[in-house]
Amino acid sequence: MLRVPVPSEMFQTPAGLLYVHARGRHQLAAGHVHAALEDFQSCGELMIKWGQDSLSFIPWRADAVRACLLLGRVGQAEELAAQQMSLAGGRSGRARGVALRALAMTSPLRKRPALLSEAADLLRSAGASLELAHTYVDLSHAYEALGEYDRAAASGRVAHGLAGRCGARNLCGNLPDVGVAPAPDIAKLSNAERRVAVLAARGYTNGQISGKLHVTVSTVEQHLTRVYRKLRVNSRSELPQNLQLQ
Repeated sequence: MLRVPVPSEMFQTPAGLLYVHARGRHQLAAGHVHAALEDFQSCGELMIKWGQDSLSFIPWRADAVRACLLLGRVGQAEELAAQQMSLAGGRSGRARGVALRALAMTSPLRKRPALLSEAADLLRSAGASLELAHTYVDLSHAYEALGEYDRAAASGRVAHGLAGRCGARNLCGNLPDVGVAPAPDIAKLSNAERRVAVLAARGYTNGQISGKLHVTVSTVEQHLTRVYRKLRVNSRSELPQNLQLQ
């Protein structure tokens, strides 16, 4: 599609911004980091000029952070990540999830899994599957760097599944070996445990699950503890995405 010429006037429209941002992501995936950063910055400059610098429209700073880090521009990356978090403010959902992912990229390694897991929960709840796939890719790399290879592989498998559903399989090209996931023994779950697990996998908080199922938060926590043990996972972010009620 990038070989198809488009009229220059398009680049002065919101559609043109989307095109430039997508082109930047393509350039980044292809290893053309300088060109990618130019596209992200051009996109941002126009959005600021037009008063459309909205995180819900195009999160150009988060992509620029990744490009800056690849170029060794750590200070610039940190500044962009801080701007992204400031703009996100106290919001929830996609905007804050993307901001947390950008912040994680510029944070010390030991802090990244917690930030990325929080971002994943927000993005899952918002239905932002592509951004969620990016987050699990980052989470897999973070766990690998920390030497937590089982968690790296588990996060990688989630990333592969999400990227496949989004038609973005190339996103996972440099992940650590994910191997074949052991089949979770879902049959071991009671009906009550399965209901809690399904909602937790979909991003609901313990309080929200409590309200939906008309049980106490303590009961939800007890069910989740048993679910984690039976499915051999450590957190709700590692729950199988295809859990369904019987």
